[in-house]
Amino acid sequence: MPEPVPPKNVDPVLADIKRPGRRYDPHSHRKVVHLERAPQRPLPRFRRLRRALGALTVAGTVILIGGGLVVAGNVQEVRDRLAGTGSVIVDNFMRSFDALGRLDPEAASQHLTENRDAFVSLEHFLDERNVNAFLDLAGGMIPVAREGRNLLDQVAGLNQQFLELSERLAALKQYGFRYFQTDGSRLLELVRETRERIASIRTRTGEVKNTTASLRNVSAFFANLDETLGDHYVKRGAELAGLERFLGGVVSFLESEEPRHFLLFFENPAELRPGGGFIGSYADLVIQKGQLVSMDVRDIYDPDGQLTAAVVPPLQLRTVTEQWGARDANWFFDFPTSARTVIGFLEQSLMYRERNIRFDGALALNINVFRSILETVGPIVLPEYDLTIEPGTFLEHLQREVEAGKDREAGEPKRILKVLTPTVLQRLGDLDAGRQSALFARLETHLAKKDLMFFARDPALADFFNASNLDGAVYELPNGFWGSYLAVVNANVAGGKSDAFVEELIDARIDVDTAGGVLTDLSVTRTHRGNKEKDPWWRATNQNYIQVFANPNATLVALSGNDVKTLSPVAAPGFVVHPTLESLEANTLFSSAYKAWIGSAFGKTVFGTWLNIPAGKQKTLEVRYQVPERPDVAPEQGMRFSFIFDRQSGVSTTLKLAILAPVGYLWSESRGPTYTALLPDPDRRVRVDLTLVR
Repeated sequence: MPEPVPPKNVDPVLADIKRPGRRYDPHSHRKVVHLERAPQRPLPRFRRLRRALGALTVAGTVILIGGGLVVAGNVQEVRDRLAGTGSVIVDNFMRSFDALGRLDPEAASQHLTENRDAFVSLEHFLDERNVNAFLDLAGGMIPVAREGRNLLDQVAGLNQQFLELSERLAALKQYGFRYFQTDGSRLLELVRETRERIASIRTRTGEVKNTTASLRNVSAFFANLDETLGDHYVKRGAELAGLERFLGGVVSFLESEEPRHFLLFFENPAELRPGGGFIGSYADLVIQKGQLVSMDVRDIYDPDGQLTAAVVPPLQLRTVTEQWGARDANWFFDFPTSARTVIGFLEQSLMYRERNIRFDGALALNINVFRSILETVGPIVLPEYDLTIEPGTFLEHLQREVEAGKDREAGEPKRILKVLTPTVLQRLGDLDAGRQSALFARLETHLAKKDLMFFARDPALADFFNASNLDGAVYELPNGFWGSYLAVVNANVAGGKSDAFVEELIDARIDVDTAGGVLTDLSVTRTHRGNKEKDPWWRATNQNYIQVFANPNATLVALSGNDVKTLSPVAAPGFVVHPTLESLEANTLFSSAYKAWIGSAFGKTVFGTWLNIPAGKQKTLEVRYQVPERPDVAPEQGMRFSFIFDRQSGVSTTLKLAILAPVGYLWSESRGPTYTALLPDPDRRVRVDLTLVR
C-alpha cells in the first residue's frame, strides 16, 4: 500500500506536463473547475423529449403556416363575408336600440333574431373554410386572433341578452296589465327578470366595448361595432342604469306584503289649471303583492268635505273659494309640486288620515287619453243611464250627467265614473295583441303631448320619470345657459268648461343682440268657439289667469290686451298658509303700471295677468320682455343659442316661432339671419339649438 502524500506536497494546480516558462502559481489560473458540478451527458429519455418537442414545434409551425395559407387562400372571401355580415349585425343593433327606446320590443326582437341567425350563418361559414380551427390554434400565439375570436362570442352573447330583454318587455307589454289585475306574482317575476337582463347587458356591453376598442384598427367590422356601441350604449349607459334602478323601485313597490296606495287623477282640460286640467275625480288603487286588490273612484269633493285644517287658497282663487283643498291644488305648472300638494290634502282628510293611509304616487291622465282608450276598446253601453259612451260624444254625455244628471240630484254627481271605470279596465285586460299595439302607439303620442304625467315619492321612480321627461316638471336651465325659455300657462277660474272650445296661438319673436342680450315680443291669441253650444258651461266666459314663464333674469318691458280683476290679498282669520304657496307668493309683486303680477317660480321669472274671453270672441295678450346681456357671453362664430318651450298639459295650442340672429351673423340651421318654425300641437317640450356663423 503506497504511503499517503503529505498535504504540504499537494500542488493546487495539476498538469501532466508543465510547460516551460508558464507560471503555475495559485493566482495565475483564470477559473476554478468544480469536479462535483461538471456537465453530464443528457439521459436518453430527455434527449428523446427534446427531439419530440422540437418536432412538435416544427409541426405546429407547419400547421399554423398551413392553416394561415388556407385562410389566406380565402382571405378576400372571408373579409367580404365579415364586412357584409358585420354591417347587417351593426345595423340591426342600431335598429333594436331605437325600437326599445320607443317601447317597441316586438320590432327589437325581430332585428335581434336576424342578428342571431347572422351569427349562426357566420359561424358555419368560418367552419367550412377552417377559419375557426385556425383562430383556435393561432389564438395561443397571436393575441389579435384570440381577441377577435372572443369578440365574436361576446357580441353573440350580448345579442342574446338583448333578445331575452326584448322578449320580457314584449311579455310585459302584452300581459302586464292583465297580470296586474289577475296574477301579481307573474307580473313581479317578469319585472325582476327584466331588471336582471338589464344588469347583465350593462356588464356584458362594457366587456364588448373594451374588446372592440382594442380591435377597432384591425377591421372595418370591429371599428363599426365599436362606434355603434359608443354612440348607442355609452351615451345611453346612464339611461340603462336609471332603468335598472327604476325597476328596482318597481319591484320593491310590487312585492310589498302590505297594501300600497297609488292615485289616478282624472284631469279635465275643459277647465284648465296650471298642472293640467281640473281634477274633478280620482281613483285610489290598492296594490298588494303585485296585484290590483281594489279601486275606489271618488269625487274630489269627498275628501275635501272631511278636511279639518283651514288653508288659505292662492290669491287668484280667493274670489271663488275661501278654503284651499285637493280640488284646487293642481295649481302649480310644475306637476310634481301639484301632485305633492294634492296628495298632502288627501292625506290630511279624515277619510284617509283616520286609517293612516299614505299614497306612494300618482298618474295624471286627461280626456285625450280616455278618448284613445275608447277608440281601442270600443263603445261602452251603460243601460242604467241609457247612454252609449263613444269617443266622439263621451265628454258631452259625461259632463251633462255630472252637471245636471240624476246622480247630481242624488248628491253623487260623479257616480257615472264609478260605473264606467271597471268596464274600461276589463276591456283593457282583454285586448288582443293587435289592439294592444295600437293602444301603445296612441299612449306614446299622449306621453309626448303631456297628456300623461307620473309622480312618485320613491326617489328611484321619481328620478326615472324626471330623466324620461314623464313627470311634467318645469325644465331646469343648466348652468351657463344662453338662450330663451318660454312657457304659457292658463288657469280657468270660474270660467265653466269653456276651455274645451278655446284655441290658442303663441307667437314668439326672439331677437338676439350683438352683446348676447335677448328681446322677446310675445303674443298669445285665444279664440273662444263655444258660442253655438247648447249647454251653458261650454258658453261661459273663459276667465283665464295667464302666466308667462321666462328666463330667471327677464324684465318686463311692455304688456297690453290684459284684463283687470279685483282680488283681496287678505286671508280669512284663523287660516294657515301652505308653505309651498307662501314661498311662491312671497316672491310675487303686483305692478300697477302693467296690471300684472311679477315674480319668480321654479327658477323662472313669471308674468301673470288676466285674459277673459266671452264666447264667440278672440283676444290677444301682447308681452315684451328682455333678458339682459351677460358679461360672460359675447356672440361669436360657432356659438350655440337654445330655445326651450315647455307645453302646458291639456291646452289646445299652436307655437309660431321666429329667432333673429345678431347683426352680422346667420343661423347655420336656416342659412339665414332668421330661424322660423310653425308647430301645431307641439310636444311636451320643444328644444331648438342654433349655431352662429358669420
